[in-house]
Amino acid sequence: MARRSFKREYAEDFRKPPEQFGFLELALDAFKLIWRYKRLFLPLVGLGVLFCILFSGVISEDAYQSFRESLEISHGDLDNLKKSGLLLLSGLVNLNASSALAAAFLLLWLVTIYILRHIFAKKQITLRDALYNSCAPLLSCLLIFGLIILELLPLAAVAISYSAAVTTGFLETPFYALVYFFFAATMILLSAYLLAHSAFALLATTAPGMYPAAALDKTRPLVLGRRLRVILRLLFLALTLLLLWAIVMLPLIILDLWLKNLLSFLSSFPFVSLCILALSCFSFVYLAVYLYIYYRRILDAETTN
Repeated sequence: MARRSFKREYAEDFRKPPEQFGFLELALDAFKLIWRYKRLFLPLVGLGVLFCILFSGVISEDAYQSFRESLEISHGDLDNLKKSGLLLLSGLVNLNASSALAAAFLLLWLVTIYILRHIFAKKQITLRDALYNSCAPLLSCLLIFGLIILELLPLAAVAISYSAAVTTGFLETPFYALVYFFFAATMILLSAYLLAHSAFALLATTAPGMYPAAALDKTRPLVLGRRLRVILRLLFLALTLLLLWAIVMLPLIILDLWLKNLLSFLSSFPFVSLCILALSCFSFVYLAVYLYIYYRRILDAETTN
């Protein structure tokens, strides 16, 4: 292949035509597709929640309640919105179903992509058929998923180093803070640069008979010339999910605070924990739908040109 030879290459050869759809349009199209086929996707989210509960449980309600009580004692003057934000962060930190969530992500990913392939091919599909037939490329997806974890190591380095920098007071000096900012920005861009390719490979490897190395090789031309656009799409996806969590979870946590202050017998019911788990599974499904729609549109653009 030309990319692996010593033949001189020119940037003009890898320029791609502008995309004919906006950032918000793609995000809304993903929501519309999920709503149109809600009889498939919503039960799938419920199965993901049930899987996590059976194999790992939900967030420790005792830890959530203890943090809530300490928050009431130490910051009782805060309004409900700020309290709900802190409680949401606490719930995410104390999410003890990480291994189950990773397994649920792979299963939801495979089933969702299987459903989407049939939807775009205009074939009839049931959730039962998708559950029984979608897990054939599990090992291939595991290998690509492992590669993605390695590509996320720069982000992990940023998180760990930031915690250490805050603890030691390293960021209090303006020059050191500026140096750390450039370090963090470089690491974040490096992860985004690598993920732009692996995200498409994770989609391609779900095709029948596709091996991980072949998926990485076949999706490389799709990224060439549009890597920055893919990175921006991934960042907009993260922003969309962040807004979704804020819009959905903050009112639910405020409702939980109000109900448990009003009705004491509800104090032990893990309402927030279940909501976080359900929204996590929905986020996995939305992520798969968003990326697959984008992937198919890029494939269509490549075929047309």
